[in-house]
Order: sequence, then structure tokens, then C-alpha cells
Amino acid sequence: MPCRKSGTPSAAEVKGMPTKDKDLLASRIMSADHERLEDLLRKVEESGHEPGVLYDKFRAGLLRHMWIEEHLMIPPALKTKEGARKHADFARLKLDHGALTALLVPVPSAGIFAAIRGIVEPHNRLEEDSGGLYEICDAASGEEFVEKMKSAPAIPLRACDDRPTALAACRRALKRAGYDAKRWLGGEVQSNG
Repeated sequence: MPCRKSGTPSAAEVKGMPTKDKDLLASRIMSADHERLEDLLRKVEESGHEPGVLYDKFRAGLLRHMWIEEHLMIPPALKTKEGARKHADFARLKLDHGALTALLVPVPSAGIFAAIRGIVEPHNRLEEDSGGLYEICDAASGEEFVEKMKSAPAIPLRACDDRPTALAACRRALKRAGYDAKRWLGGEVQSNG
């Protein structure tokens, strides 16, 4: 069963970041978004890994979250002395983002969710732990920075792809990021309809 084809969830649905307090730090906003995404993922898993509105909300939220990191956080962080020392960590984050993006394309399965979780848990630590991306970005998280984060675009979604090529792309992205695709995806194949 493919994900709904009605398009992207509304901007209100994907802009659920808790940013009413203009003085919130980037680290608090993005860590709270990690919790929101974790809650959505848990709900999708509890519902039987089925595609649909809830899964699309998770996909749109994760894609927007990664867009913020890639476009608003990593580039300025790399310009700092602390960020320059973390270049390898930031490269790891970007590889993870590529793998996660690929994993959001196929129709979801237990293997897809295992791979997402297997990447996200250590990934989030690189961002949230002391000296991580979020701490480095906190120096830049004034009101203007928070406004840029809040106004980040919703990422358009396509229907989940049930063709075998979608899983093949996942395997390549996982391998490129240094993960063993067989660990999570095993011999999974998708039908052509």
C-alpha cells in the first residue's frame, strides 16, 4: 500500500517546533524536535508500520529537520573554531542525512524502521552531546536565527515507492554512509504493485 498521494502535509503540521519563546536556544529547539519526531516514529510503529498521514507527517518533519541542519546549522558551525575541529562529525551527519532521506522513499517496513532507528540514535548524540552541532550553534541562536529556523520550508513529499529500485537506492545510501544494509534490510524486496 503506497503512502497517500495527496502531497505534503500543511505547513502548520510540519512547523510544530516549540519556538514561541524567542529566547530558546537552537539546541533546545532542535532537541525538542528530536523528541517530537521520535514520538511520531513510535506512533507509526505502533500502528503497524503502515504508510499514511501519520507516516507522511514523520517523513515531512524529518526532512525539514535535516534541511535546517544542512542549510542553517552546519555551514555556520563549520566557520567556528570549535566547528572546524568537528569537521569529521559534520561529514558523518551529512552521510546519515543522505541515508535517512533514501530510507524515507520506499514503502515502510520493519527493516526500514530498524535502519532509521539504527542511524538516528547515534546521530542525535553527535548533535545533542556536549561539544556537538547544537551546542556550537547556540552562540548563533538569537531571535533572527530562531526565526530562520521557524521559517524553514516544508519539504514536498512524493508517494512512497514500492519498486525494487527504491530499496536498492537505500542499500547504496546505507553503504555510502558506512552502514551494513543487510543488518537492517536483509533480503527485503518490494513488489511492483
